[in-house]
Amino acid sequence: MSQLTQSVVGFFRWWGGELRSLVPAPLRRALRREPDILLLEFAGDRLVLRRCRGRKAHELGAVELRAGDPAARRKAVKRALRRVDLRRLEVAVRLPAGQALRKAVELPAAAAENLRQVIGFEMNRLTPFEADDVYFDCRVTRHEAGAQLIAADLVVAPKNVVEAALARAGALGLQPSIVDVVGDGGRVRADFNLISEGPDSRAARSGIGFSAALGLLAAALCAALVYIPLERQRDLADGLSREVAQARVEAQFVSRLRGEIEAASQAKDFIVEKTLRHPTATQTLHELTRLLPDDTWLFQLRLNGDRASLYGFSASASALVGALEAAALFHGVGFRSPVTRDLKSNLERFHLSLEVGAEPEP
Repeated sequence: MSQLTQSVVGFFRWWGGELRSLVPAPLRRALRREPDILLLEFAGDRLVLRRCRGRKAHELGAVELRAGDPAARRKAVKRALRRVDLRRLEVAVRLPAGQALRKAVELPAAAAENLRQVIGFEMNRLTPFEADDVYFDCRVTRHEAGAQLIAADLVVAPKNVVEAALARAGALGLQPSIVDVVGDGGRVRADFNLISEGPDSRAARSGIGFSAALGLLAAALCAALVYIPLERQRDLADGLSREVAQARVEAQFVSRLRGEIEAASQAKDFIVEKTLRHPTATQTLHELTRLLPDDTWLFQLRLNGDRASLYGFSASASALVGALEAAALFHGVGFRSPVTRDLKSNLERFHLSLEVGAEPEP
């Protein structure tokens, strides 16, 4: 498509969007048609093709994906679709329920205006995934006037799962514009599309009939020009309100995160302090093994609460007091009996006692 063509298409898309925004919401809903969808369901090595509209579905055929080469499989798909005009259908891939996460979430009421952005921002809190690793879609299910919270349905699927399904469809000559998930009584819902960009992209697929109705309403819309300045001011105020609401949601998230960090820091300090004041027997043995020199060995060690008694031989028993006192884990080190020399080993025999744990503050 040339740059000029793209510019013309972009202009008419913008112009149609401006006209659509002036049509009252009830009339837009009345004119919107149910999408006519070609549904692809991969069941192992078998592809089932169905034509769906609302809750009505008609099976067009099935293709065995193991049989033949890629060209043969593409031909089999074409045979199944020989009576179907793909230009009038949207192509959808339906994922099994086990390959996606569907969850009901509650959010502050201010999040309704920017639901996708808020959920993307808090994806790692709401699900086990990061926003960059998934495709997702969402919609508000309950939003009561004056309520502090809204309820929303969230559907999430890993990117590799979605992209693998799109690749399989592309290899068969099909280009899906919808990725759906099994559920809701078999209905292919236009308001759940994992590869959509949100409500605006769904509105862009409103159908040929809706565009034709806009042409018939063009004369009536001229009378609405009187209200355009007021509507623009209202849109500006709404936009500012949405930005304030988004900033409020982000501030609440940052405040909650700061509180969690402070709580984690306090918990860490508590654990460290408790470990120093009341070390385990394993910690005590590990510290003694590290501090005692190679020319020293123990033949008896007694641990009684926070006190330890050491019996052993050393080339220099007096040097042990300073070495043990220098450790943060021990204090109150002293001899309980005079040091004597063992005639057989020519080493000094000693009996030391010490307090285990951090020294209490005065």
